[in-house]
Amino acid sequence: MLVRVKRAIHAGSDLRPGIWVANVLVETLFPTLGMLLMIPIGMANPYQVLVAPVVLTYFIFIALSTLKLSPCSRAWQASFPLRATEWWPWAFMSFTRPGAPERDAAGGNVRRNTSVLLASGLVAGAVARQIRNHVAAALREARQVERMTGELETARAIQEGLLPKEKPNLGDFEIAGWNKPADQTGGDYYGWFRLPDGRTAFTLADVTGHGISSALVASACHAYSRASMGQDSDLAAIVTA
Repeated sequence: MLVRVKRAIHAGSDLRPGIWVANVLVETLFPTLGMLLMIPIGMANPYQVLVAPVVLTYFIFIALSTLKLSPCSRAWQASFPLRATEWWPWAFMSFTRPGAPERDAAGGNVRRNTSVLLASGLVAGAVARQIRNHVAAALREARQVERMTGELETARAIQEGLLPKEKPNLGDFEIAGWNKPADQTGGDYYGWFRLPDGRTAFTLADVTGHGISSALVASACHAYSRASMGQDSDLAAIVTA
């Protein structure tokens, strides 16, 4: 089942419901079939099988069944070997056959096994519910992180779009600029702008910190500076504005 689940995940498909049902039936009936085989091969009589250590194998499959993360299925799977197989008829025949052990003691053993198995199924269902809740919470958190990462990538693309794409023509001077934020976005900014009187103004900004908040401040300063430079050529007036 683990191999089939891995293949389905890699293929991006779901397993058919019939496969899950068949897996539950196999896990449920496996210990019971083991007990049934002990009688014809002469390992034990029916009563001995009912109280044999092989009954403990039910707990292994009940514990493994929590991996399916289905609480209702777990409780049903725990009671299935007792109600839908030969458990009760088997027990009845064991207690009523000639030479059977003391019925009260035998019945007590079977009732205790029944109670423990049913309780184990309920506990397994509760554990599966908790695991499922944790998995669901982790998936929700992963989706939020993925969505936030996408938004940050979009913000980064917008911020990079604010940087100049062409070099200014300054005669003998060659200008180059480069920016790499510490996170997806940052508070660093550079640029150049042609003033109304023909001179070129350079801007270099470094907002405290890094991230979305710093990027917003840098973007606002970029817009204000370009608006001021478009109206005035005096550096003092531009900085004051």
